[in-house]
Amino acid sequence: LVRLIFLLLPTCWYLNSAAQTIYSLGNENQYIQKLQAEAEAAVNDSARSYLYLRLSLLYRRANDQESCQKYLKQGLALSTRYPFLRAAAVYHQAIVEYASRDLVMLEKYLLRADSLLQYFDHEEAYKLRGILWNNYGIVQQLKGNETDAMNAFTNKAAYY
Repeated sequence: LVRLIFLLLPTCWYLNSAAQTIYSLGNENQYIQKLQAEAEAAVNDSARSYLYLRLSLLYRRANDQESCQKYLKQGLALSTRYPFLRAAAVYHQAIVEYASRDLVMLEKYLLRADSLLQYFDHEEAYKLRGILWNNYGIVQQLKGNETDAMNAFTNKAAYY
């Protein structure tokens, strides 16, 4: 029994330390340039709109607020004729405009985006809803509401 404990101890230690490692995505300039080229070459407004919305989040992460706002506005403008894109735009707008400033509005927009996205039965909608619920769980953690955070992580985000 003692041998077994000593054999499993390093494995448990490794798994615990590996689970807490934070990985950086590094420089995303090449990926951003690729998405920009795809958006400019897109043959329809729906594809261009979604690429612009994705670019807005990438520029937010890169701390380029001017480009972030530019692509968000372009994505929002092109999304108005497409129900899925209107729903996705609510999520992107929530992250860009409220994530770092207003948790109450962020929470409200995340729930609104989920209520709009629930009607779409395709991979991209599911992916957005999973990310959305993960972000909602983080908001709940920041508010000190661990029960709702765990519910969001395990029953909502993990579902998608």
